[in-house]
Amino acid sequence: MKPTRPYRTVIRRIDLAGSYKDHFVCFACRKQYRARGSEGAIARVWSAQHERFERRAQTRANVACPQCGEALQALGRDFKAPRRRDRRQWLKVELLWRFGYVYAMGWEGPGERPQRLSDAPAFLIRQGQRADDVRAALAQLRALRRS
Repeated sequence: MKPTRPYRTVIRRIDLAGSYKDHFVCFACRKQYRARGSEGAIARVWSAQHERFERRAQTRANVACPQCGEALQALGRDFKAPRRRDRRQWLKVELLWRFGYVYAMGWEGPGERPQRLSDAPAFLIRQGQRADDVRAALAQLRALRRS
């Protein structure tokens, strides 16, 4: 019979930042991707010059969309993507992202967010953004996403 060890409490340190996935979006494709430990993680990338895989630190700057190849944008761990066919919601998300709003929950919750695209300019103006800048950014996004 094996001797049993006495019961003791084991406290394990859990890296919460590494166990959750960051949410990335491609605004051109209107798709969401998640990557575990994206900031500072090691990615295996094929090097044609050396004809082998190389390990590179993966940062938010070099994460590309698997479908179209454009850079993915990090929107925080609490982002829930709208349906792909809902263009207005995607336009609202991109407008908020351009003015620095992401979906990361803090101590006080995720904070106030507009529900519709029509509410987004008024929300940004209330938050201290200039009305001309908001209108110009919205017009630019509409022109960009129509094509």
